[in-house]
Amino acid sequence: MQTEIIDARLNILPHSVWKIISSYGWLVGSGAEYLIGKKGLTDCNDWDIIVELHDWRKLQNHLSADSIKFEVSYQDLKEVNNFGGYRFKLNNKDRDIDIWPQNLGNYLKTVPDHKPRLAINISPPIICKGNYE
Repeated sequence: MQTEIIDARLNILPHSVWKIISSYGWLVGSGAEYLIGKKGLTDCNDWDIIVELHDWRKLQNHLSADSIKFEVSYQDLKEVNNFGGYRFKLNNKDRDIDIWPQNLGNYLKTVPDHKPRLAINISPPIICKGNYE
C-alpha cells in the first residue's frame, strides 16, 4: 500500500534526488517523511540520502563524470557535511541535498528516538521502518 503512495508522489522529488536514490541510495529524514505524505509537511528544503559503503565510490565517480548529468556536481559542492559526505545547494535555491556513506542497518539503529527511523529506496520501491509509525 505505501509503495503505491510513493509511486504516486515521485514527481515531487527534485530530479537529482530521484536520480541518486534510484541508482545508489536511501532517502531518509524529513525528505522520506515528505515522500510518504506525512501530514503537516508541505515542502522539503533538506533532502538527506545515505549511500551504502559499497556504492559510495560509484556515486563519487558519477558526480564527477560528464557522462551522467545530475543537477549537482562537484562544482556545486557547498561543503563537506557532518557525516563525512557532501552537501549541495539544489538549483541555487534554499534547498540542500546531503549525501553520506553509511550502512542502512547502522543508520536505522543509530537514529535518535525523537527522529524518524525511515528509509526509502525507489528501485524497487522499498520502505524500511524502525520506530516510525
